[in-house]
Amino acid sequence: MDSLSRLSRAIQGGRRLKWRPASREEVLERLLVKRAEARQAGLDGLEKSLRQQIAWALPVHRGGGGDPN
Repeated sequence: MDSLSRLSRAIQGGRRLKWRPASREEVLERLLVKRAEARQAGLDGLEKSLRQQIAWALPVHRGGGGDPN
């Protein structure tokens, strides 16, 4: 229960600060931290949702189809 209350406080604190991301990387960093906290708290549904958001936040580089080396 302690992990759940810690996660709840972190979420409320973020809302109070009215945080605006400076970059996509910053969004990804925060999502990764939240996912780790959700996992520690045993919040499987929230962790799954955060994983989906993390996948969206990952930068995608589309190559020209050539050799990646």
